[in-house]
Amino acid sequence: MHKTNIMAGICKACGGTIDVIIGNGDVPQGHVPSPSDFAICNSCGVIGNFDKDMNIVECNDDDLDKLMDENPEMYIQMYSASILIKKIAAMRKGKM
Repeated sequence: MHKTNIMAGICKACGGTIDVIIGNGDVPQGHVPSPSDFAICNSCGVIGNFDKDMNIVECNDDDLDKLMDENPEMYIQMYSASILIKKIAAMRKGKM
C-alpha cells in the first residue's frame, strides 16, 4: 500500500474532503487517478468514481455489477473496505 497526495476533491455523498489516495499493489506509486477510476470515500465508505473535477460520485448498481463481472477481486476488496469504513464512521457518530 502506498499513499499519493492529490488535488482536493469532495465526496458527493457526504461532503468529505478527498486529498489522498491509497493504492494497492496493482497501482504504481505516484499514480494520479483519472476520471471514472473507482474510489472509496474514507469518511463515509461510499464506493464511487472520480468525476472530471476529482470528486467522488457514488456508483449505481450497474457500475457495481460491471465491476463485479470484470474484476471480482477488486470488487470484493472495495466492498470489504467500504463496510469497514462505514462501521468506523458509525462508531464515531455513536451509532454502534
